[in-house]
Amino acid sequence: MKYALSIATTIMICVTTCLVGCASSPKGEVIDKLIINNRTGADMNNVALRVPATGLLIGCSNILKDREFSLGFPERQNRHNPAVLEWKQNGRPYSRRIVNREELHSATSSEQPFVVIVDVIKGGYLKIRLEAENLAK
Repeated sequence: MKYALSIATTIMICVTTCLVGCASSPKGEVIDKLIINNRTGADMNNVALRVPATGLLIGCSNILKDREFSLGFPERQNRHNPAVLEWKQNGRPYSRRIVNREELHSATSSEQPFVVIVDVIKGGYLKIRLEAENLAK
């Protein structure tokens, strides 16, 4: 009887730990499209977006000035992983982290997919926003 009680207690502890761990782990935002807008006034070359935590790499050769690069993909849970956007412009290399914590955390509560929109502006600065898929079209 003592042995059976010990096993039952162990199982209860394992189940409780699992449920608490699952509830507290970050759910992440659901993303199904990326748009990079070139608002710099010059062409962007060797453009690449990396998500180091997952190994994801998205690349395109050029984004002409005042144009955009758009890529749709199957929905994926991002789990607040930051990305890095890299490019060259006028012979100068740029590397910028893409993160917008406020919008990422608010998107976590939604089940609908979001579009990540990155506006690249003069000086290599980024403006990042998330839009609901139905609003971004």
